[in-house]
Amino acid sequence: MAPTIGSGDVELKTSDQEVQIKFGWKNLSYSVSTSTGPKEILQNVSGFVESGLFPAYAGLRIIGQLLAILGPSGCGKSTLLNILSRRLKGPEVVGEQLLNQSHFSDARLRSMSTYVEQEDYLVGSLTVAETVGFAARLALPSSLDSQAREERIADMIREFGLQSIKRTCIGTPLKRGISGGEKRRVTTASQLITLPKIIFLGISQL
Repeated sequence: MAPTIGSGDVELKTSDQEVQIKFGWKNLSYSVSTSTGPKEILQNVSGFVESGLFPAYAGLRIIGQLLAILGPSGCGKSTLLNILSRRLKGPEVVGEQLLNQSHFSDARLRSMSTYVEQEDYLVGSLTVAETVGFAARLALPSSLDSQAREERIADMIREFGLQSIKRTCIGTPLKRGISGGEKRRVTTASQLITLPKIIFLGISQL
């Protein structure tokens, strides 16, 4: 059974200087070799997601599109996400990916996107604020001053509803910490600290 793709609009907090982006893919197919011959995982999958200016929202603010890929286990959701993010490449991948109607390099995609893993790989002894702060120090450019960096960290913690637990440890097998849903929000906040234009978000279950 193939994955189902649905979409909707979501507001992005970006500056007026941000350019509109259309990220698309056309006729993507992927197969693997098995003992009984090739097995097709994806077949001619096409779609796109874009930002744009929509007058239905106050002040003609920039709006981004949220696209969801739904389906049962084994239908190719993670495979498609890995191909779109260029984590999965090779001769087995057939089809086109376009950015504003043009082909693009892996380096360009990496510079403007982030990939949030399905699993939460967090250091249990760190607090929520320390985790997001550590991600900021690793990912944000050195040209960003300390005040701006701290404001970015505070914004992420606030936007993801983590203020009440920001001083709570993530938790370990021996020490209780935050919940699974809260860990997912910490992981996502840590990856979005750079305000990427494209986000590949893996969620194992709803």
